[in-house]
Amino acid sequence: MAGNIERHIFAGGNTGLGFFSYYDYIINWEEAERIYILKGGPGVGKSTFMKEIASEISEKGYSVEYFHCSSDSSSLDGVVFKELKVAIVDGTAPHVIDPRYPGAVDVIINLGDFWNTDKIKKHRQEIIEKRREIKKCFDRAYRYLKAASLIYEDISAYFKNYIYYDEIDRISNELSGMLFSNQEVKKEGREGKERRLFAGAITPNGLENYLESILTTSKVYKLQIYNEKYKISGESEGLKTAAEKILTKIRDNALEKGYFVESFYCALFPEKIEHIVIPELDVSVTTANKFHNIRRHDCEIIELNKLYDKKVLSRYRDFLTEDENELKLLLNTAINSIKVAKSYHHEIEKYYSSSMDFEKLKQQREDIKNSIIRDALVV
Repeated sequence: MAGNIERHIFAGGNTGLGFFSYYDYIINWEEAERIYILKGGPGVGKSTFMKEIASEISEKGYSVEYFHCSSDSSSLDGVVFKELKVAIVDGTAPHVIDPRYPGAVDVIINLGDFWNTDKIKKHRQEIIEKRREIKKCFDRAYRYLKAASLIYEDISAYFKNYIYYDEIDRISNELSGMLFSNQEVKKEGREGKERRLFAGAITPNGLENYLESILTTSKVYKLQIYNEKYKISGESEGLKTAAEKILTKIRDNALEKGYFVESFYCALFPEKIEHIVIPELDVSVTTANKFHNIRRHDCEIIELNKLYDKKVLSRYRDFLTEDENELKLLLNTAINSIKVAKSYHHEIEKYYSSSMDFEKLKQQREDIKNSIIRDALVV
């Protein structure tokens, strides 16, 4: 037993590419003992179902990974009990999950079995109309996030012309050397594996992250790409390229040597790495900027704000300031649209929750919890 470790993560996000899912990485389907897939509408108790089981399993001393919903971080999209190789996941839109190995690994739990269909039908038109409004809100949010990503790229374009790429290579090689030089070369034939997730997300509450629960290794290297003292407008955005190149090289080296790597991707650019964890080496490398910065005091800081020609870039200060202001406006507009969508979602939840037989649902939850605990005792 690992000792009651609690981690908080996002597996999907509202990004510049629309809703982006890394749900396939919540748990390895081939290695899992059991995956419970919850189906049912909003307000039927899926999140509460997972929270209450997770709480009791945690009290037994097992670690829990909580996967939060990017459209409402107080709700859960899944929980994983790593030692038990068991997961419970929300299999409804936008992250539809269907069984891969029915009965052998995964089981569908249809919470719609516990609602009164006649009661829900009375609100048919309201549900349809509010669903349409939710879609409009998210469509608008994704257009603004796409626009924000283009502004981000405009800032990056200025920096890319004046970054010292030889210094990036030097830092990458030096850091890789520190991480891997004293480690045994992995056995030939062992394949490295990558798990892709999000440490943060663009939510109705703004940009949220759970870095403190993720970067718990004994050694943490912090790629510092933002510093008030030396700040040029857009520095945090412009230097993401440098940090990403360093992280990508370390990730690739680790995989080549056969290590398991957890890669955490950017909330706006879901294919760009921002943090990595290599559990076997008990080490993490994180990007620290104005949007996310772990508060640990024992991190080894690697300053990246000297990797570009500040004198030349200062000529474009007005353009960069314009871009940065526009970026804030676009992000805030997208966040507000997601917030409105959440309010419509809560209204729909009321129709379903008032039609549920929660006593029967409670019994179903107890049965699953007891099954998980019983299987754990057997193991």
